[in-house]
Amino acid sequence: MNSKTARIDKWTKRDFIEIPFTSSNPDFTKDDENVSNYLTRVKKRYKGKEDTEEIYNLFSQSGIIKAARELIYNVKNGAPVFHVIGYSFNVSRATLELGHLIDIIIESTDEKEISEEIKNTLAIASIEEVPVYPNIEELAEELSRHYRDMMIEGFEAPDGKGGKMRLKLTKSPGRKIETIHYLNDILLNEPRHPSELTLIRAAVQKELGKLNKANQLISILELAINELDELLKAKKRNENKLQSCLTNNPILFGLEYQKIIPKYRLGSEYETDYALERYSGIIDVLEIESSNLQVFNKNGDPSQYLTHAEQQVMDWLQWIERNHPYARESLPGITRPVGFVVIGRSNKLDKKLKQKLLHRNTMFRGNLEILTFDDVLQKAKTMLNILSGTKSLKKA
Repeated sequence: MNSKTARIDKWTKRDFIEIPFTSSNPDFTKDDENVSNYLTRVKKRYKGKEDTEEIYNLFSQSGIIKAARELIYNVKNGAPVFHVIGYSFNVSRATLELGHLIDIIIESTDEKEISEEIKNTLAIASIEEVPVYPNIEELAEELSRHYRDMMIEGFEAPDGKGGKMRLKLTKSPGRKIETIHYLNDILLNEPRHPSELTLIRAAVQKELGKLNKANQLISILELAINELDELLKAKKRNENKLQSCLTNNPILFGLEYQKIIPKYRLGSEYETDYALERYSGIIDVLEIESSNLQVFNKNGDPSQYLTHAEQQVMDWLQWIERNHPYARESLPGITRPVGFVVIGRSNKLDKKLKQKLLHRNTMFRGNLEILTFDDVLQKAKTMLNILSGTKSLKKA
């Protein structure tokens, strides 16, 4: 049914449903039998005469479900069962009666057969727009799992030749039913299966969890940025606090970093000042120098402090390259690390020197990146703008 189809159009064709006879008396009385026999004769008079209306056989699974008001999924003695709540005609009162009519019991001992029987029942209920509820809340997840499998994998049905064929509902959303995007496809003039709501609820909770994690990241990043900003603005900078700020807030280097490990040994030859560990487990190496040190000297050449720090990191990277098998075995996460040097301030660099630093970073081809403390701060602020939506990713 598309969005332009009115629900009333579904009822342009009448459905005649066969329902059982019941009585308010403990046993059928003579009057009850006379009424039921008369009604049976009336029904037989019309059977075969209706060309367009279909009379469902009460004793088929489709007929039972068609006549149901709802199905209740339950587990009794370890076996799945569907309680059929439906209509019957109370002959002693001459009125429709609604109650627990019959049980559809899944009797197989084979798990696959049990699963297929459940999916088949759910498919018929879905076609007939009969809701299926869990008997207790604890069964909701189990029922929704079967419903999900029916929507994604399809279900088995008799092929009319003694065998089975696999079918899939034409309105099945497939795996999309597990995502929050399925909400966009829901039409409000169509009934919703209770298990769909369970799956949608799980998808929404998952998305809220992601959103909550994103909000946590934003909060952590904001605090780290504020701390670094205040330390850099101080008239008398505290180098120990600056170094602690960077090492306690790996997020300042990127969202992919979860922690900074001090004194990370590379065999017996080297010991890195710090190692940056990503969430993926990959390790990068980090050298933090003082913010008071010059990046370039008065002649515009790299300062001795910069070249020393660069060489130190390059030595680490070359050792890892030479000792790759050993490094991988003794230092899980070490593959092709990136090296970082944090040194000095950008406010000490003019436009020409900033261009020189950019060119120097390009020369290292991504193996080594030189950052000033201001660069670290600016990169973190850009990340925050992107996460909070105040700056587009393209512009960043």
